[in-house]
Amino acid sequence: MVHELERTALAWINGIAVLANSPLHTDQFATATGMALGQADIRMVEFLSGQGPVPISRIADALAIDLAQASRQVARLVTGGRVLRSPDPDDGRRTLVTLTPATAAGLDAWLMLWSSVHRDALSGWVAEDVAELAECLTLLVSCLHRALPDQPVLSIDDRWDALVGRDLPPAERAAGRAIVAGVTWIGQSQGFDDLLAYLGSPIRQPAFLALRSLVAHGPMTVSEVAREQGVDRSLASRRLTFLAEWQYVTHTPAPDDRRRRVVAPTDAGAEFVRLVADTQLQLFHSTLPGLTAARRRRWTVLMQRYVAALDFLDRSR
Repeated sequence: MVHELERTALAWINGIAVLANSPLHTDQFATATGMALGQADIRMVEFLSGQGPVPISRIADALAIDLAQASRQVARLVTGGRVLRSPDPDDGRRTLVTLTPATAAGLDAWLMLWSSVHRDALSGWVAEDVAELAECLTLLVSCLHRALPDQPVLSIDDRWDALVGRDLPPAERAAGRAIVAGVTWIGQSQGFDDLLAYLGSPIRQPAFLALRSLVAHGPMTVSEVAREQGVDRSLASRRLTFLAEWQYVTHTPAPDDRRRRVVAPTDAGAEFVRLVADTQLQLFHSTLPGLTAARRRRWTVLMQRYVAALDFLDRSR
């Protein structure tokens, strides 16, 4: 089928995006690094990983947050001993931010841990297949960069390349670099926000991910939505109330306890999720250069094999 490669690639992309915004991600990060940070702070320290001192203004631009919020986050991370602030020697009005050595070491451990899960998915592959997958992923990541040029481009694949050592076969190194570049870019981006804005929707990524989950998995209580999104109940309730205002969800009393509210997607909500998925597929297809039918079939088989081996994607989609 014409779009099967794109569908498989989007299963990988969307699965990683959902996981990056889930409590599972923050729990795994805390276990690997010993740092109990919220999602916003994880995004910031991951952005700083592998870089030298970075101005706060550049951090704010890269993470699509205002300067005041970036400054508050930096202050919180400084207090927690996670980053260091210093004046810019070339411009005393600017403040530079860098990771502390302990934070950098923790992020190196985290990088090697999660990247090994993706590398394990290629266990038993012949070198030719690994090389072809690397070529496919490299193209897919470059298409993402072109489609969303305002999203941050990180250098964590360079850091991974330095950490992994010299003995890795060329095909595995190329695949590893492409995987690390793609996963970190997807995790940092807020790609659904761009897609929702393209559709003229006032809904932002966090509320949309809640709606998407309700459509995929069925009705949940507000508390269940909060746990899935890793936020407090009041924030989850505000997101769901906003969705209800657009008639994308309904709230009804739970049959076993009328004090609890069960949230379910409406037909309009399900249709909106389908519209977003169809639009994403069409836009992603338009970013891919012309591929021969033989290459498209070959890459589809390799991507399906790779994605099928990443069982965590099934839990996060």
